[in-house]
Amino acid sequence: MSRLTPPSRPGPRLLLSSVPVPLLVLVLVLVAACGSGGPSGGSASASGSPHSAAASPGVPAAVCPDVAALRASLAKLTSVRISADTVNELQADVRDVQASLSRLRTDAGSAWSGQISSLNSALTKLQAAAQALAATPGTSSVSGAVAALGGVVVAARQLLAAAGSHCPSPSAAAST
Repeated sequence: MSRLTPPSRPGPRLLLSSVPVPLLVLVLVLVAACGSGGPSGGSASASGSPHSAAASPGVPAAVCPDVAALRASLAKLTSVRISADTVNELQADVRDVQASLSRLRTDAGSAWSGQISSLNSALTKLQAAAQALAATPGTSSVSGAVAALGGVVVAARQLLAAAGSHCPSPSAAAST
């Protein structure tokens, strides 16, 4: 009379095992955005920054270390494998990106203010999603955090594309 029943909650296991694939895609998008500052051609993000050249002439040179620090903190954030077990790491990495962004905002003045605000807003949404994941771990909260991270990647890509003409990434500088 023994009856075999399927696992009670297979959904979260399936979703958690698939999280790295979307994160890998997000990381690749971010890496591509970081390298779009040079004349490498063929990059989709290069066509998405028509106003970056206009913003760069008044940008103080002090922002380049801030842009580099932001790139590094974003790379760390996007390498997190989102799950209930990594919420603390995710939240700490969001705080690091927010601190890097705050320094950039201060040093850049009005340069890239729209892109900085967009990234700040996306980070706020990711922080809220991480808090929701901590409070109620499960499929929907993991999905929400992954989606929010996607928003951060899009906003970061726009900011780094704008900043790239003034502060190219090391990979773009090495290829010139």
